[in-house]
Amino acid sequence: MVRHIVMFWLRDNSEENIRVACDRLRSLTGKIDGAISLEAEANTLRSGHSCDLCLNIVFDSWTSLNAYRTHREHRLVQGQISAVQQSSTTADFALPAPARAMPRLLGMFGPACSHERMIDSLVDAGMDGMWLSLSHRSLKESVAWIEILRAAAERAKFRPELIIAPEDPVQIPSVLKSLGATHVAVSLPDGKREQKAVRDAIGDDVKLLAIVRMLRDFENLPVILSAADGIVIMRNYLIGDDVRYQLPTLQARAAQVAGAHGKPFIIASELLASMREKPTPLAAEISDIHQAVTQGASGLLLMRETSVGKFPKLAMETLRKAAAAACPAFAGGMNPPRVPPQ
Repeated sequence: MVRHIVMFWLRDNSEENIRVACDRLRSLTGKIDGAISLEAEANTLRSGHSCDLCLNIVFDSWTSLNAYRTHREHRLVQGQISAVQQSSTTADFALPAPARAMPRLLGMFGPACSHERMIDSLVDAGMDGMWLSLSHRSLKESVAWIEILRAAAERAKFRPELIIAPEDPVQIPSVLKSLGATHVAVSLPDGKREQKAVRDAIGDDVKLLAIVRMLRDFENLPVILSAADGIVIMRNYLIGDDVRYQLPTLQARAAQVAGAHGKPFIIASELLASMREKPTPLAAEISDIHQAVTQGASGLLLMRETSVGKFPKLAMETLRKAAAAACPAFAGGMNPPRVPPQ
């Protein structure tokens, strides 16, 4: 990936002129092939040496950047900005590819893993944390499950990840921190005021994950990532057949956009769907996990495989082996370090 930065000084740097210039640059969003993200913002540090506004674009390759220079839409906006600018300076540099790190391995709470022995076996198999959906079970009913997870992690001497997904994004339980929640996963509302309300309800000690499951979510990833600490791609809840056929491309783009924003992403569901009923995975599922790891996924989440499947432990062991095979440092069976208990 390549970052393209342009700093502009305007002849008349009034707030209105800067706003208009930013809007013109932002009009390129979605029009340039290979542009992963585009930001145009006024400089908040107003001094004699600072620029008035800055354009920041991340491209998927040098080829895309070079094509952008002669792109019709770019030339049009370039002419508009040149008419009002005093000077500008540019910097282009390659972004390092994300390190191929072992992702966190997660399972979903459910009847199949609701007792101490199974949670212990999942932790022994490599599980780092769990997803708790409140769509069909109240938080009060789920406290016992959470305690079992915390006890298992304490015996293994690490702090588990606990991702709570409330049914209503604006009705967030106020006891998240006391329960040991590390993340809350919601479908973010569109308005900034509503997004702020979600943030305020979560608090500073719990991270916000935005659920991505519709085509418009993928299209709005830069906006979503600016409001959230990371994203969860919920593949089994994708709405519309057209989105399903585009999934490989959409997932790859989501990985690039998240990487450009320095935000983690989790791939959830359908990773080992066959293991809900059978003890062995499909070759295509192993390839799918390998691809997610090489794309830089920070977490891999099994859902129905652990919540209602017949082979939760085998599924988690398979997930660990498949993910480790994609990470040279862990291919020999060595487990990555876990977060120590607090």
